[in-house]
Amino acid sequence: MRLGILGGTFDPVHCAHLYVGEAARAAFALDAVLFAPTGSHRHRRAVPAAPIGDRIAMLRLAIAENPAFRFEEADLEGTGYTADLIPRLRAKYPQAALHFIAGADSLVASPWRRLDEVFAALDGFIVATRPGVDAALPPEIDAHVQRLEIPPLFTSASSIRALARAGKPIRYLVPDAVNAYIHAHRLYATKVRQA
Repeated sequence: MRLGILGGTFDPVHCAHLYVGEAARAAFALDAVLFAPTGSHRHRRAVPAAPIGDRIAMLRLAIAENPAFRFEEADLEGTGYTADLIPRLRAKYPQAALHFIAGADSLVASPWRRLDEVFAALDGFIVATRPGVDAALPPEIDAHVQRLEIPPLFTSASSIRALARAGKPIRYLVPDAVNAYIHAHRLYATKVRQA
C-alpha cells in the first residue's frame, strides 16, 4: 500500500489542501492520503487561531466525500515535528510505503528540524510547486524530493483567516461544510458574514 501524508495545523483546511492531496494521489499512484493535523504548535511562530477540536471537526468535514482521504490522529498528541511523526506512522502502517506531501513554500519558509531524518525515514517526499518559490529550494533539499506540478493556487489558511476577520466571504476557498462550520462557530472573527 502506498500512503501519502499531508500534515499541518489546518487552520482552517481549505480547497488547496484538498487539491494537493488529490493531485499527489493521482500523480504518484497513492492508495490513500492521510490528513494528519498536529495538536502542537511549538514549531510555528503563532498559536493557531482555532482550537484543535474545531480544526479536527473542519478537517473531518472537508475530507468526508473522498474515499481516498483518511483522517490520521497520530500527531494530535505529538510534537508537531515530521521527524517524530514518521516513526509513529511506520509502526501503525508497517507494510506501507510512506510519501510525505508538502508545499514548496513550507520547505523554504518554515524552520524544518531534522530534515535528514525525515528524508531517510520516508519512501518519498513530494513537493507541490508554488509560483515564485520552486527555484528557491536549496540543493540539499531538492536532491531528495519529487516535484508535483500543480496550477497556481492562491488560497492559504492565513489569507482565509484575514478575509474572515474582515467579514469578507470565504465560500469557494473552503469546502461548503467547512464554510458553514466556521460561520456557525464564529471562528476567526467576531462578525463573520455568511456568503
